[in-house]
Amino acid sequence: MKYQIIDFPLASKLNDELYSVVKNSLEGVVNGGARRTDFNLHRKNIGVLNDLISWIQYIFPNVCYNFSNKYVNDQYDEAGFDINRFYLNECWGVLYNKGEGVVMHNHFPFPVSFVYYAKFPNNSAPFILEDEPINLKEGQLIMFMGNQYHGVSSLENKVDNRCVISGNISYGG
Repeated sequence: MKYQIIDFPLASKLNDELYSVVKNSLEGVVNGGARRTDFNLHRKNIGVLNDLISWIQYIFPNVCYNFSNKYVNDQYDEAGFDINRFYLNECWGVLYNKGEGVVMHNHFPFPVSFVYYAKFPNNSAPFILEDEPINLKEGQLIMFMGNQYHGVSSLENKVDNRCVISGNISYGG
């Protein structure tokens, strides 16, 4: 499995507030021109963000299991690791306006990364994962292996207010 896309059940209720959290927390620029928050957004105890993070934390053990067991469809103990030892290490928001993107990169050494789409206006640039353009929708989360190269083309982003919340999942602890 190269990636997994999951719909957030509370997206229609929370996306506008999630967008506001990101927009009001910007502090840096990524390589490609988009603006970002700091990497500890999940530690700021913001109610609406806590709802999203709680949902992601609920689903990521199953997603991690799916990534590690391409040929096994049995119980979690077949995974060879404790699925309950995955935890959210970093979380940040990114806001893209017309002509802004992020260069191809990966998140190694993190085993799993994600991108959640709070705002995805028409004519937004697709998410590119390992040279595959993936058109996501508002309210969707994509999870993928942290060593996979991904990015957003600044040339293809023709609108303002494309907004995502990204993160890295670690193992251990």
